[in-house]
Amino acid sequence: MKELKFSTFQDIEDQTKQAQIDLENSLFIDDDYICFNVRGRYDIELKRCKDHAAILEWVHHMSCKQWMTVDLIHRFIGLTTAYHDLVLYRGV
Repeated sequence: MKELKFSTFQDIEDQTKQAQIDLENSLFIDDDYICFNVRGRYDIELKRCKDHAAILEWVHHMSCKQWMTVDLIHRFIGLTTAYHDLVLYRGV
C-alpha cells in the first residue's frame, strides 16, 4: 500500500477510498479462486484454503513474497474464512 499524503480532510477521504479500491483490486475472488493481482496474477484454488490450518499454511507461504503486505494478508484471511464460512474469532 502506498503512503498517503494529504493536506485537507477531503484529501484524506479521497486517498483512503482509493487505497481501499486498490486493495480490493489487488486481491479478490474469481469463481473458485482467490486471486492476487499485485505483480502479475497469482491464483490459488479456494478448495486449497478450506480450513484454518490450510489458510495459515498459505499465509506462511505468501508472507515470503516481497510484494506481500499486512493489508493483503488481512484481506486474504478475511476472504478465505468468509468464503468457507469459518469462524475467525472465538472471543479470545
